[in-house]
Amino acid sequence: RLITSNQTLYAQFSAQSYTVTFDATTNGGSLPAGTSTTKTVNYGSTYGTLPSASKSGFTFTGWYTSASGGTQITSSSTVSITSNQTLYAQFSANSYTMSAYVSDSSWGTVYIKNVTRNTTSQTGTNVSLTAYVGDTVRFYATANTGYHFWYWWDSVSETDAGTSNPNQITVVGDADYSANFSANQYTVTFNATTNGGSL
Repeated sequence: RLITSNQTLYAQFSAQSYTVTFDATTNGGSLPAGTSTTKTVNYGSTYGTLPSASKSGFTFTGWYTSASGGTQITSSSTVSITSNQTLYAQFSANSYTMSAYVSDSSWGTVYIKNVTRNTTSQTGTNVSLTAYVGDTVRFYATANTGYHFWYWWDSVSETDAGTSNPNQITVVGDADYSANFSANQYTVTFNATTNGGSL
């Protein structure tokens, strides 16, 4: 339109929009079925609702700007990026209890060693140790005089766990092993003839 006096015009702006991609797979996780792997965010606004991620044996710790380390981004974080962005799901390994026991203290003792973290339980008839998903753990059984180690019983799955001693496993959850022993058998020979006798 025509103006009849000096005029000031004002510049107006709209926030830039960017695409955020959620990468759960780089660190071995996944998004819930049907969850979108991308989201549009606006500069200067907050990220808003972010999806969850999961990984068997691990706890989801959040979305980060790098697969390892980086800055955590939450729903209340302010968008300050100037280009599209990928966020990475990070996880921490769950801790589990490794247990071993002997039903009868006269049979022998047990102990547990976390090979990955170089930690060892006490030796006794009922011992335990903390381990994490993926750790290598060994269960040891030592027989008392007059006995020998027989086999392991897996009290979690209620199955025979074999005769290997030590018994080595890779941690995927709680473990509880019973060490079973058997009494030694000996042959007694009666010799009456050495001293001129007979049976």
